[in-house]
Amino acid sequence: MSPRPRGGLLLALLALGGAAAPGPELSPEQRAALGPFEAGAVTKRDVEIVVAACGDDVAAWLRPAFRPLATVTDPCRKAPVAPANVGRESAIYLRHITENYDRLAAWTVFTQGHAPSEYGGHLVAGAAFDDYVLARASGRRFYHVVSSAVATTDPQNLRHRLRGAFDPNGGAAARDAWGATECPAGPELLGGGDGFTAPFDMKLKAGAGEGAFERLAAALGRAAAPRSLPEYAREVAAAPLADVVFFAQGARFAVAREAIRARPRAYYAALLAEVAAENDPYQSYYNEYLWPAVFGHSSDCAPRGPKAFFAGASAGAADRRRLASGTSATIRDNDKDGVADAAVDGTCCAFTYGNAFAGCSGATDLAGAAGCCPSDFLLRHSIQATGEDTTSYDCVSFRSQTDCAAYSWSGMTPVWMAANCPHTTSSNVVDAAAPRAVGLLALLALLFSA
Repeated sequence: MSPRPRGGLLLALLALGGAAAPGPELSPEQRAALGPFEAGAVTKRDVEIVVAACGDDVAAWLRPAFRPLATVTDPCRKAPVAPANVGRESAIYLRHITENYDRLAAWTVFTQGHAPSEYGGHLVAGAAFDDYVLARASGRRFYHVVSSAVATTDPQNLRHRLRGAFDPNGGAAARDAWGATECPAGPELLGGGDGFTAPFDMKLKAGAGEGAFERLAAALGRAAAPRSLPEYAREVAAAPLADVVFFAQGARFAVAREAIRARPRAYYAALLAEVAAENDPYQSYYNEYLWPAVFGHSSDCAPRGPKAFFAGASAGAADRRRLASGTSATIRDNDKDGVADAAVDGTCCAFTYGNAFAGCSGATDLAGAAGCCPSDFLLRHSIQATGEDTTSYDCVSFRSQTDCAAYSWSGMTPVWMAANCPHTTSSNVVDAAAPRAVGLLALLALLFSA
């Protein structure tokens, strides 16, 4: 349930919240496995699809042949008053296991209720929801498609990398006979392919600013005696915790009955107790990292080892020429990043321009919007044709267009504004008649789990 970092003016992402996109073509093996479903020969004793919904129209996206197999729990639609979605998907998954332990289906798919679309719907590009259901015929005990990796060695800074196929700038995941491959083609940043993006930090300390893991930090703050991820894995989940954990954002996976029953019912009841009393418990975020280990599975997507996997520069930390000591008075540095401005006045590299403060998690001022702008970009009141607008903000840098194209932060990329981006309030480079469409491109709050 980790929030995906906000970032980028990515025009293609503005439509991410819709219905699931058409999936990839099924393999011959998958088409053969689909036959019994379409013939009505598969029952909930064979396959069950457990859906944790919150007002979602599940039937709108679920294949008709699969609909009789769905068990939808939607606490947001209970009458007469919709109760809080206590425990989120973790509680629904764990309650299903504990209440049906002796009559579990041979293969259970666990999923959230919103349409499995790319990125916003937690679906890796090149994957399809069908893959999770039909993987039953592959003989596996567990199936998921890795979308992210987290380093667990620093519990206060959960460093992440995103799979290339889970990034709008990446490529599609490779497919085998049974669907999208569990791991990407390689651990490197492959420049638009299906590798992993550069690392980015998700800090859990209060007031961490850029890269703060706000929802998890808030959940930990509400807990009376919160545990770190390593402590929770060891003391509660009794699950091995590697230095790098590969997991699926959105907590979508499928698991065989024997893998679930490898642990006693009491084990799942104890996990359920951890999440059953809080609307947004920190334990549910941890569970998202740990579901594979809970069911005895481990994804090894780092063949060169965890240290090599997270070695190198952080996202956006490209080599840049720093100001020489004592020369700041003679070098133009209007974005205050310690680098001589390369962009001419009126042009800039922007993550957002003219964005309302509320678009950054309900912020009301520059201090509140600090987490929505990289530390080496300039966060300022928006400079419009009419002057400074104190109700909105810009996140800009005056680096070169080449450096802008190479920049990445939290798995997202900025855009180059070739006009109408004044560097200071005294600039005279704005065409008052020109549209300021960049202001529409608010920072996108994609969640690991909605």
